[in-house]
Amino acid sequence: MHPWEHSNHLLLPYRGEAEDLLVLCEQLKLPMMTKLPRELRDAIGSFIGPSPLWRYSTVIQRAASLRLVPTPPTSITRLPLCDIQSWHRYGEPTVCEKPPTDSSHIRITVDSSGIKEISLLAHKEDDEMYKTAPTSSQLFIIEKPAVLGNVIARLQVVPQAYRDIIQASTRERALSLSQKATKIQPFSRLSFINTATCFGLTFLLHSDRIKAVHAHTSTVPTAYEAFLRLTSGCRESAVWFYLPLPIGEELTAVGGKATEHSNAPEPGGLFVGLVQLSKFDNGERSLQLVHCTRRPILVHDATAGQISLFAPEPAATTRMPWTQDSLPLGGEYTTQAPLEGVTAAHAFMDRETNHCGGILLQYQDGKKVSVGQCRLGLDKVQSVRHPVRICCATVNHILSVEFTGEETHSHTNKGGANWTCHKMTGSLHFRFNHVNAEVVIVN
Repeated sequence: MHPWEHSNHLLLPYRGEAEDLLVLCEQLKLPMMTKLPRELRDAIGSFIGPSPLWRYSTVIQRAASLRLVPTPPTSITRLPLCDIQSWHRYGEPTVCEKPPTDSSHIRITVDSSGIKEISLLAHKEDDEMYKTAPTSSQLFIIEKPAVLGNVIARLQVVPQAYRDIIQASTRERALSLSQKATKIQPFSRLSFINTATCFGLTFLLHSDRIKAVHAHTSTVPTAYEAFLRLTSGCRESAVWFYLPLPIGEELTAVGGKATEHSNAPEPGGLFVGLVQLSKFDNGERSLQLVHCTRRPILVHDATAGQISLFAPEPAATTRMPWTQDSLPLGGEYTTQAPLEGVTAAHAFMDRETNHCGGILLQYQDGKKVSVGQCRLGLDKVQSVRHPVRICCATVNHILSVEFTGEETHSHTNKGGANWTCHKMTGSLHFRFNHVNAEVVIVN
């Protein structure tokens, strides 16, 4: 069971790297670790953040320390639920001076630790919950007092002397310690990618950030070793994206956040990673493009998860409008490629499940386009030259894709698969995340 965001998280990060290693080291009494260089601390933190062993050990230590604290003498307070004006966990209840009216509502906030808060609202519209986005970390129960009139609240009130012990393990305490920690100049882990000597790039993404970039060359043709260098937490949910760079093609621009008005280029292009848009006074959102020519040298910042252009002087930039229709859906990636003029098709399938995670298409003019996850060196590949049809079926979230060079063909309906066959016309839209994939043909 995953802990909810607003529960007492014992200073342990739910996912990703540790937020503040100095705070963790102080809480867990690891003074020697604070003396390490910042680079080594962050390298250690990238491993211990999502590690179940680290989290288990910390919870055991915290539980052992709590056993040393004497059990606080709690007083039991019983009140009709409708008589409570407000109450928050660990606090004293406030009793209503007047009975609730017909327009009043009682709101009960529940998180992973139980009932967090009880509030009596004069009007339902006064609830701030209706002014915020939905949350998966808290549950709200809102009823009229007449419905809850016979409910008795049994509140355990902790004395003030013991509330400080409880608050010591909350996020507020961690933030206070973080502010007192020594300020250290942030650093970056930079790597340079020479695109002139490679036939493709593989981007390894985690939480929409580019965690690693591999340049495919004849010496290192696959990205498998770069994948193994990721932390175990990143490897489990990493998304691969392969950008083929055949001879004769070049990179024309690198995208970034738009900062100023300028003439916009024609729509199009390929964008990998988290696309950040700027919103201007007229409501238009756009993307800033840093222009380059031929095969430039790229700089990857592994700490920030970003790609930038290595150049001796600032490059020219333009602003490209970004329409609402072109925005990808949350939690997934979307890619597309034309199906006309394809001379070869390569379907990348998981070696264990046979799930098709990506497709690489070659065209008559020598261009190559990938959709989905083409994991060179990890997946098995099924190739067909001069395909005339693309066939798709999904069974139990396992996507199967087959290309055929013959008009007359058949498929086995193993597992109740319902195959759909299309001619090689139109546009192939491939939506995917690190688990699922979906193929849509648009004519």
